[in-house]
Amino acid sequence: TYDGGYTPLRGVQVSAAFDSVMRISFDVTGGLFIRQVHHWAALIFAAAIVLQLLRMFLTGAFRRPRRSQWMIWVTLLALAMAAGETGKILPDDLLSGGSLWLINSIVLSIPVVGTYLHQLLFGGAFPGQDIVPRLYWAHVLVLPLLVAGLLAVRARLVRRHGHTRFPGA
Repeated sequence: TYDGGYTPLRGVQVSAAFDSVMRISFDVTGGLFIRQVHHWAALIFAAAIVLQLLRMFLTGAFRRPRRSQWMIWVTLLALAMAAGETGKILPDDLLSGGSLWLINSIVLSIPVVGTYLHQLLFGGAFPGQDIVPRLYWAHVLVLPLLVAGLLAVRARLVRRHGHTRFPGA
């Protein structure tokens, strides 16, 4: 039962995830500001990856010897999108239901192993009780470690091969 600072919700049954988000947003000083900064930083991160991929495409950096750097950036874009989806689900509000249904549909559409992956991810029927904690750890620990690891490998590759330049630069 919610008993936080947002009065229209007092006395309403909510999930622990939604209660936590509401407390961060309304009871913690600057909490909503930090949430919004996190949201906009994630959008800028994805946009920066797209711009980097565009620059690499226009300079021909997708060819050897920089093909691995191109693949790292493509993987980073996929990880940024995955982080966006997992982050959108964490508040456990009405908006997160659409993202959860999207993940459900994509996983079930995978031939042969889709139903097994669905059982593993959701822990039973949709939406299940296990999905929010699993996606929390994916959003907070697994995806950031993968992104940091890929950026470290990319930095090493840039030292080895250098940056690409536009012709005549």
